[in-house]
Amino acid sequence: MIEREYFDKVVLLRMAYGKVNAMDIKFCEAVRAEFEAEKETDSRAVVLTGSGSIFSAGVDLRRVLKEEKTYTMHFLEAFAAMLLEVLRFPKPTIAAINGHAIAGGCILACTCDERIMAASAGRIGLPELLVGVPFPELAIQILQNAIPSQSLPHLIYSGALLSAEQAQKHHLVNEVAPEEQLLERAKTKAQQYAALAPAAFGRTKSALQASLPKPGQSVERDVVAMWMADETRERIRIYMENAVKKK
Repeated sequence: MIEREYFDKVVLLRMAYGKVNAMDIKFCEAVRAEFEAEKETDSRAVVLTGSGSIFSAGVDLRRVLKEEKTYTMHFLEAFAAMLLEVLRFPKPTIAAINGHAIAGGCILACTCDERIMAASAGRIGLPELLVGVPFPELAIQILQNAIPSQSLPHLIYSGALLSAEQAQKHHLVNEVAPEEQLLERAKTKAQQYAALAPAAFGRTKSALQASLPKPGQSVERDVVAMWMADETRERIRIYMENAVKKK
């Protein structure tokens, strides 16, 4: 599910779960566990990427509809735990966005310290409101920490899926690299940060995140209730049907 490679004190974590790295409880727990374990290794930086032409397509909505409503509650808690683990990881993190990073996939990328996206056909964005689901406050706080205030409301309200170049203009990604150079560029950036004093970097990163949630924060009850509501599930179903028709 998560493939690991080491390059001179930099670890590459490649998400490889199904065809599109769709997020379910198992996926979220695996990513969280990898970052938790990586705290104890001698690696100095992490590059997080996907497989094929997908970084992550976000929440597995089919699974949400298939399972009982209580699954959604447990999934949202696992999703939040994963985001907090990556966000609070004390070492430098680089998201090498190799393709589509949609909704939860975009939020996961935004937990990383920097984002480099391939100049490919991949799209990145936040279509949650188009789907009909609310953002947990943690997700909003992560996005506010990563994206300038002049860009974020438009990205959220429009649900626009952006090319790498468009995403860079909105400061959703820091850099765009040719597809064939993406991983090398991400590893080079990670190695630059890996050369910094680890303790000083970790303390500074913690200070920069002082206003962000600490591990253990629960998803708001009203957000969980909205996700579990019959109306929301119907909106998800319609969104998925329309997405299939567009293919």
